[in-house]
Amino acid sequence: MRNKFFKLALSAVLSVSCLAAGFTGASGLDGNANNITKDGYTITKVSHPDRGSGQSDGILPFEVMGEESNRNQSYVWSSVEYGNYIYLGTCWNPISGIYYRNLKNNLTSLFEKRGDKNPGQKAGTVATNILNVMYDGNFPDGATSTKGTPCIMRVNKYTYETELVYVEKESSAFVNWNGYRMAIEYKGKLYFACAGYPTSRLLQIDPKTKATKVVMQKTAENSAFSNGIRGLTVMNGKLLVSLATDGADPDHMFENGSQLPQAYQNAIKAIAKKDVRYKDDNPRMEGVRLLETDDPENVDSWKVIANQETFDNLPACWIRDSINGGGLWDLAEFNGSLYVSMVTGKTDATTGVTNKQGFAVYRGDPQKDGSWKWTPIIGDTSKGAKYEFGLGKKQSCAGNLYVYKDHLYIGGYNDPMLDLAEIGNKADFHLLYQDLKNPACLNRMDKNGNIELINDDGFGAASTQYLWRFSEYNNKLVIGTFDITTLAKGFTQLTDGSLSEMTPEEFKKKMDYVEDLLESLKKDPSGVAVASEDESVDEMMDQLEDMKDIVEGDNRSREVDQDIVEVYDELIENYKKFVKPLLHEINPELEKQIDDIILNSTVENFVYYYGCSQIVSKQEAGCDVLVSSDGVHFDALTRNGFNDKYNHGGRAFIPTDNGLFIGMANPFWGTQLWRITDGSENPIPDTDKTDKPDTDKTNKPDTDKTDKPEIKEDQPFDKGNTTIKPTETKKEDKKKVNTGDHTQVMIYVSAIVISSLALVLLKRKKVEN
Repeated sequence: MRNKFFKLALSAVLSVSCLAAGFTGASGLDGNANNITKDGYTITKVSHPDRGSGQSDGILPFEVMGEESNRNQSYVWSSVEYGNYIYLGTCWNPISGIYYRNLKNNLTSLFEKRGDKNPGQKAGTVATNILNVMYDGNFPDGATSTKGTPCIMRVNKYTYETELVYVEKESSAFVNWNGYRMAIEYKGKLYFACAGYPTSRLLQIDPKTKATKVVMQKTAENSAFSNGIRGLTVMNGKLLVSLATDGADPDHMFENGSQLPQAYQNAIKAIAKKDVRYKDDNPRMEGVRLLETDDPENVDSWKVIANQETFDNLPACWIRDSINGGGLWDLAEFNGSLYVSMVTGKTDATTGVTNKQGFAVYRGDPQKDGSWKWTPIIGDTSKGAKYEFGLGKKQSCAGNLYVYKDHLYIGGYNDPMLDLAEIGNKADFHLLYQDLKNPACLNRMDKNGNIELINDDGFGAASTQYLWRFSEYNNKLVIGTFDITTLAKGFTQLTDGSLSEMTPEEFKKKMDYVEDLLESLKKDPSGVAVASEDESVDEMMDQLEDMKDIVEGDNRSREVDQDIVEVYDELIENYKKFVKPLLHEINPELEKQIDDIILNSTVENFVYYYGCSQIVSKQEAGCDVLVSSDGVHFDALTRNGFNDKYNHGGRAFIPTDNGLFIGMANPFWGTQLWRITDGSENPIPDTDKTDKPDTDKTNKPDTDKTDKPEIKEDQPFDKGNTTIKPTETKKEDKKKVNTGDHTQVMIYVSAIVISSLALVLLKRKKVEN
């Protein structure tokens, strides 16, 4: 299959490299696109306000690290407020860099076998061209995106002056620093959890001096283990940190041998010797740790309060697992207890089969003697959990926790990246289809431990796959989502069936053949027994016609009401229950012929491929930002990433006295910073010495006023004042997609490369989380 993929991809590059792709960006939107009014809110773009969709951002001034580096600062992954500043930790290119690296590696092998000169150089060039053709240049340059690091910056929340605070350089040649996933303020210092491989860190920043110090570090030896720090919170005056470790001995790395280059081994050994040696009764145990400290700079103050065994060995910690081994996912204090959510879906190392399983949640209660008592709340009901894994949804692989008023909110987090990998690995669209049919859901728990469902349809959008981050602003709950539409269209807009190795014409011919066989059976004297089952046979023939009509209609206009997968499932159920037993009794040979078609995996994958395509084609690209005054009924401040389909996530929320700042997730053109105000802001700049001299120009009236273009209503897909309720209409783009355009079809053939390459998401640490 992969050879076919590569041949088609290379052919696509040669044949359409000079054609216009279907992923054209809206570059050069007018200034008003960055200034929106909605339901009493004013929404403005803070970072590079003169730039719009399809143009580089990355928040920092371009002269600091360069425009290309800015573009690769894909997410504001973490944030914390201190004094006059908001501090932002970024994520470095979590998607196109991975695509490029894996594509280049596979093409290098191909060119080497073919005997080409300079295979690596050629592979890099071809990989870049393929990605450019697929997304019309809307991904950063792959070669550049593999050579950089994330950073921490700070933005003056009154003047918007932005400066670089920290970027790791010394170890970047050997450590793949993914980004700063979480941040928190504790006792006047700022702490950023830095994800990386093979090393992860907790970095301390003194906001008064910008001095930095590593207070926690772990280095992994096993390349298949998802080493990292995820959860951060403060409870009872102590800082709590969740991490995962393979239990490697930092003093004896690689002593059992390794195929890694010696220079790399030596560098990692040197880094590992700087690991923080906190007290651990079982330091060689593979799995998670939950640590507490009241003095992060003092190694003796760190204490393990829970580990892998505490949580019944549920946390998934290997890169091959759900969400690439999400481990202990999130921490939140609620009603005097600590709630810990964890990823539990695991993949068999031998078979590669993933047991897709929903998240678990445990409650921890501190005891007088310093120990902790742990109780399963969501998870294995046979071990005392009140609610089943994922609250009944196995697609909910992780749970994001947030306390609002008197409830603990649990935001669902699917794993569509694993599903995209399955497309490349097995040409299997089943998992992606199931995620799209079961988008992220919202639940909440009261103080008595009772959980109620608030929304189970992604707030009207099948493409809402994460309820990513939560915040509270002026007593209202705010949620940012992750929308998979723009990424998924690279997989689903093929109309020639290349991904499923079957064209629509071939599919229809096979369905015609089955109809002919059934019709001939009814007419054949030997089929007289069919008379009693005429209704089932006729129903099956009607279902075959329905599927052909869906495919034909999907090719014409994408306006198809029926779900092809649902029709197919009904057909299979009818066939197995009624028609197949009949055929087996009167004509086993005919049964075998129909089995070979109807139950064929290629036919089934084609059906699921079209099912995914049907759903994605109707979605409105770009993330949602939702707001609620009661935590139940929500309004949308945007359904399209603030008029930018490349803003696929609302990732960081920073409520301040000068508005709610939002850091976007944009893996195409770089993260952006937006500001939401409702007229109640009361900016009071800090005038002490915590800020740099001569940079704080905000000690004056009207500091929240800016020289922006005239603000207009959000024009594209404006939903007005409509309240989003749990079962409301799906978020759909009503514009038709002319999928019959053969130019676009040829271009999208190149998208199959990503299918064959997305397996990297099972082999490398995915930093999308």
